[in-house]
Amino acid sequence: MRKSYLEVKNLSKQFQVGQQTLEVFKNINFSIQKGEFICIVGGSGCGKSTLLRALAGLDADHGGKVTIDGEEILKPRKDRGVVFQESRLFPWLTVEENVKFALDEGKEEDKRKKVQEVLELVNLKGFEKHLPKALSGGMAQRTNIARALVNNPPILF
Repeated sequence: MRKSYLEVKNLSKQFQVGQQTLEVFKNINFSIQKGEFICIVGGSGCGKSTLLRALAGLDADHGGKVTIDGEEILKPRKDRGVVFQESRLFPWLTVEENVKFALDEGKEEDKRKKVQEVLELVNLKGFEKHLPKALSGGMAQRTNIARALVNNPPILF
């Protein structure tokens, strides 16, 4: 049996709403093998985004444990790509600059090449110098996807 890449054990999440405790999910358990593609489906407000935030390390205020490749996830890192529901682009940066923002290391020429490759992949070639306010909603979301992909992360949420 192959070792799981992502493991979720007894994951629980609650929110305090005034005097009431809202239980979003309780005792979630599953594992994912490297290379698997899964979808989380459910009605609006059922906890899908909250679950993804915990898996990506964006929310460590939960019960249970999440591990990726054996390491407990307690905070976000750049080797985990995240595509948010909203485009979350920096309005003062161009498409190219928003994608390049995800790259820390390397020579400028290598960064530029990576950005161009991923912009071509998401069909945004020719829009590199546009600011987010000049983009359609779909183009802004594709910019967000490009930023998540530019580091070639081993896992994408």
